[in-house]
Amino acid sequence: MINKKYLKLQRSYKRFNENNFIYNLIAERIADSIDLLKINISKALEIGINDNLILKFIENKYNEIEVDRSDICSTRSIISGSSNFFKINLDKISFKKNYYDLIYSNYFLQVIEDFDKTLDELNKSLRSGGFFIAAIPHKEDIIEVAKSMYKTDLYFYDGVYQRINPTIDINDILKLLKKTNFESPSIYTDNITINYSKFKKLLVEVKNMHLTYLYNDKRKHFENKRYFRKLEEFYAKNNFDEEYQLKIKVNIISGWKI
Repeated sequence: MINKKYLKLQRSYKRFNENNFIYNLIAERIADSIDLLKINISKALEIGINDNLILKFIENKYNEIEVDRSDICSTRSIISGSSNFFKINLDKISFKKNYYDLIYSNYFLQVIEDFDKTLDELNKSLRSGGFFIAAIPHKEDIIEVAKSMYKTDLYFYDGVYQRINPTIDINDILKLLKKTNFESPSIYTDNITINYSKFKKLLVEVKNMHLTYLYNDKRKHFENKRYFRKLEEFYAKNNFDEEYQLKIKVNIISGWKI
């Protein structure tokens, strides 16, 4: 089970105000897809708030748009002129029915355990002709960071801890979209490589994505400096060529309500 208290702590006031470079790169992919749409959008829903880029884009593109922004942690810091905010209950996902022209999400849906039920709710929330798009981590997202942590775990602890959250398998996504009545479902897997001159900067940006393992069997102790020095050593063996390379792998999924 997901430790919802820990998840809410991660999605705090301070987090909403961070300008995360990686999430903005992913948000650009979502915004590019929305830009290709040939529909009028007057009402939109954002599920999970990890950036402000998509909101600003659709506010500029659609002058009269109203946006509902939602997350599991309440804050007023994210409200703009066109947006409202409401709090999500992960145990009982529910949205306005037959209401939105666009529903989008950037790296949040993977933390909802009942994924197919959530997709069904999203389909019911769209108007006829409405569009749904979301970015979720591929199972190989930041995999080199995870592999290096497992090697470091073995070095210090003679065993490994869970370091990344499970995500929705790409082979199941199309079936779930069809099962929940989305038309013309699609999946696009995007690979993003980011170079860093310092390993510490790479770790800070990964940490600010707040993808830390969320389940109840999570390791309870923070790692010390010795751990991170060894982690850098293992990571550099396969991911350093003048700079440290971070590989992001994201699935962008979409579908229509007909």
